[in-house]
Amino acid sequence: MIKRVFDNIINNAIKCSHENQEIDIKVEVISSIIYLTIKDEGIGMIENELSKIFEPFSNVSSKGTSVESSVGLGMSTVKYIYDLHNFEIIIKSAQNIGTEVLIKMPIYQ
Repeated sequence: MIKRVFDNIINNAIKCSHENQEIDIKVEVISSIIYLTIKDEGIGMIENELSKIFEPFSNVSSKGTSVESSVGLGMSTVKYIYDLHNFEIIIKSAQNIGTEVLIKMPIYQ
């Protein structure tokens, strides 16, 4: 299930980036917490849509750079999975600037 979270967020970054644009993926471990950051410089989202992206079938108005179709379940599935695993997710986005997703995952002994 955790792989699905990573796949969805990375695929969203790819879909919303322009051709040949880089996507930064960074992993750090600090005090028993894994910090995974995925950042793109793609199309981004309008601020008021950030609160809707975890709702099933939300289909925010931002479409991928190749106008990929979406059912609107990817990020609601991500939310379900990270709630189950006690993750925290923070998303920052600005239209035409890009999106940054930070996932904080506790390391269980």
